[in-house]
Amino acid sequence: MLTAYVDESGHDNPDWVVIAGLLGNDDQWKHLASEWRVALGKRRSFHMRKLRFTHQSTKRLLETLGPMPAHCGLRRIVGAIKVSDYADLIGTGPVNEQALKGYILALLGMTYQVLRHLPKGERLEIVFEQQDEYQPVAHELLSMVAIENYPWLKTDTGETKLAKWRFVPKDSTILTQSADYMAYAVLQYYRDKDSRKAQWCRSILTSVVVRPLAT
Repeated sequence: MLTAYVDESGHDNPDWVVIAGLLGNDDQWKHLASEWRVALGKRRSFHMRKLRFTHQSTKRLLETLGPMPAHCGLRRIVGAIKVSDYADLIGTGPVNEQALKGYILALLGMTYQVLRHLPKGERLEIVFEQQDEYQPVAHELLSMVAIENYPWLKTDTGETKLAKWRFVPKDSTILTQSADYMAYAVLQYYRDKDSRKAQWCRSILTSVVVRPLAT
């Protein structure tokens, strides 16, 4: 079983919406949790939207944390969509508007790609931070994916690759913090790759994975 911790960024604006995170096995996640705690030092929490991008201490912290997921062998996963590219084409009505929200389309794209490229014989668990607005429709979407009968969504033994998913309370696990960083970094890159925020976050996007995605 491989586990993906994911988070969203930009879901409350009409431009880019990103669902992103990291994928790995239990040993890789334990390794990251240990290194991440040491790097945070006395910080009790870590939230990208609360960081001050005017302080060099923020830059140093992000440059320290950014390479850690790759060093621990975790793989980056991303789904992103620019809502403004299609918003004027959506038919009116709450059903269309909800079904075609950027969050849902980004989640669907990310999930399909991860399942398509999942190592042979592996299954997937996705862990989200609690998201009151989109949690019900995300659950419905993933329930549909789990029962689809395409061969690439099944393991060699015929089990669905998407084994389970769950939503955890905010700050209930340190492992969602790296997903928060990842999603925020992708959003800033798409908005303006030359901005200070994008540049200070780039290490989590560019660091090379040094270990295989072991089973």
